[in-house]
Amino acid sequence: MLVNEEKEILELLEQYTDGELSRNTFTEKYGEVFAKLKEKLGDVVCYPLNIIIPSSENSEQAWQQNMREMYLREIESLDSMLEEDEPSYTETLSEKEQKELCSEAMRDIPKTALDRDAKQWIEDSLVEDGEFIFFDEAEVSKFGASRTLYQANLVHESILMSALSGDFGRLDFEYAALVRLLKDSNKDVKTVWVRCSDVDGFSSIENTCWYTDENQEVENLNWIEHTSPEETQWGACYLVLLPANKEWMLVHSNDYESFKIQLHGSDSFINGITERLKN
Repeated sequence: MLVNEEKEILELLEQYTDGELSRNTFTEKYGEVFAKLKEKLGDVVCYPLNIIIPSSENSEQAWQQNMREMYLREIESLDSMLEEDEPSYTETLSEKEQKELCSEAMRDIPKTALDRDAKQWIEDSLVEDGEFIFFDEAEVSKFGASRTLYQANLVHESILMSALSGDFGRLDFEYAALVRLLKDSNKDVKTVWVRCSDVDGFSSIENTCWYTDENQEVENLNWIEHTSPEETQWGACYLVLLPANKEWMLVHSNDYESFKIQLHGSDSFINGITERLKN
């Protein structure tokens, strides 16, 4: 149930937006009623009521003061922790735990190097003037050849809405089988997922991840499905599966009008993969 002050504010908002009140009159009356409302309800007064008119509480100085007080509290907390002469986490490790960390580091070093190399290669080879470019001026793949394995128009910029609307056709192959065949094409070569997006003429590579298990497929597909056009300023999103030797590339594209899966590589490689998918 609305309190009296909320009713008064609603009336003032309607009068001001309808042009019945001047800005100066609205500001004066709103300030008086809002002060009473805050006195009655305290901090539960909902946004954006607290920023409709200028006040000492929503000034730039007030914001900076709040930030300063927050940092001061953090500093005080850190100071109190520094006064306690406690051993660090590393000092408390047993020899077994330390060796386990060493084993983890040995696994992570090649992963990190592969991720770094994939990101740098994409930035150097596939980005031109702030956009991801997978084809040359003659529309030939930079890998020599390409094939569209799947394409569908989107309903309301959504893969899920498209599927629910029945406008999302079925693939002619099993997606998991495609990824497995690509990984098995050279078992000695590791692969990475790379998440890319064109944000208002600025290419962005959000992160890379060495492919380690099947759940990673779902996680990355969730990313390209749930990235909203507002997040990328209506720039396209690309989910790329890339091997360390850069001999092929699987590209999932979402430009909010259509979703596409394309395989890039040599003609012989693409033909070999697609033939095995049919079988």
